Amino acid sequence: MALTCKWILKKCAKFLFEQDLNNPENQDEETEDLDVSCKGAWKLYTGEHKDLVLSYLESDHFLLTKKDVILESFSLPCSKSCLKGVAKADTLLMSCILQDGNTRQFRIQFDAQDGRDGIAQRKECTHLLRKFIKILDYDDDAIDESGRKKFASIDEFVLNKMQCRKGYSVHVPRENLKEVLILCLTDNTFPTYVAEVGKMLKEITKEK
Repeated sequence: MALTCKWILKKCAKFLFEQDLNNPENQDEETEDLDVSCKGAWKLYTGEHKDLVLSYLESDHFLLTKKDVILESFSLPCSKSCLKGVAKADTLLMSCILQDGNTRQFRIQFDAQDGRDGIAQRKECTHLLRKFIKILDYDDDAIDESGRKKFASIDEFVLNKMQCRKGYSVHVPRENLKEVLILCLTDNTFPTYVAEVGKMLKEITKEK
């Protein structure tokens, strides 16, 4: 699958709930736990070797990788009802509500690249993401004309009810279907999307 955009990251932190902290898959000697609380912890991944990368593919797929390991994977057209983000300076916080009602969060910090600083890189990324999902740019959007903050906190935006936007028409060439399906299987939101499609098909069948 062709790569459209790629951003080098300084850091990525994934929030792990208490029950996930002891999972062997999360015991990686290249990571460290941050901000430990009674509910969980942020697990940090560093990109000091330029191997922490955020990619946007021509299939509108969003991939976060460390070396050859996929840390996060989203089909953006399929994620518009469950994924949103908050951006500030060179950092982007993403929140995803899964089918079982649990919330997954991760935050990424952009590195300088091609003569541009991390803030410029982050802004390019969020500009692209806004075509599909709701992104609050806390540097710009969180302040109204009178100079007052529109949101009392970032949590007020991230954790409120997800709102669906208008659907997007996505054309996938037949020869790329296999690659797209493989990527979809790495996407935690894909089961939710499939369930919604199945429910809708049943409703259409009943109407007929």
